[in-house]
Amino acid sequence: MSGVRALIVDDEVDILDLLDIWLSDDPRCAGVRRAVDLDEALEIADGWRPEVVVIDFNIGQRTSVEILPELRRLCPGARILVHTASRHAAGSKTSLRPSPPFTRVVVTADGANSGASRDGR
Repeated sequence: MSGVRALIVDDEVDILDLLDIWLSDDPRCAGVRRAVDLDEALEIADGWRPEVVVIDFNIGQRTSVEILPELRRLCPGARILVHTASRHAAGSKTSLRPSPPFTRVVVTADGANSGASRDGR
């Protein structure tokens, strides 16, 4: 099977279902694995080595920022997208900033859109 392997991580099953359908329908996707918590995400990443990771910022009482260094170690070439519906997390300038492991941060909340990038995009 050719294409990219995608890991989606969210504690909201409806979001997992939506992302799973969206990614599975894309012919460039070789397969999708799902995780409902951060420990499960690391376990899947360790054995499967996804090339794309879509992960919620808030997972239970933790944030995905806690595992980003380990995800980068396990999947060094992976493209990682951190998403959130939380106004608090989206508005936090200290939580997400364009420095390793991030190359670009785009925050959209209440119709406002701001972004930063090391690569000039």
